[in-house]
Amino acid sequence: MWRANKPDFMPDDIADALLKLWAASTAPVPLTDHVEQLTGHPARHSPQMATITRGHSAP
Repeated sequence: MWRANKPDFMPDDIADALLKLWAASTAPVPLTDHVEQLTGHPARHSPQMATITRGHSAP
């Protein structure tokens, strides 16, 4: 589904590589404190992002 709706600017070979990478993932990416290290403030949850992504997660 994502491949059919990929952004127009993204080349097909990049989209295919991303799909292969995501398919090979076996565990969640560990969380880091990089945002806080860079900005001096902890990362914040975005209610807007939660609304945008709702219904787009894998089963």
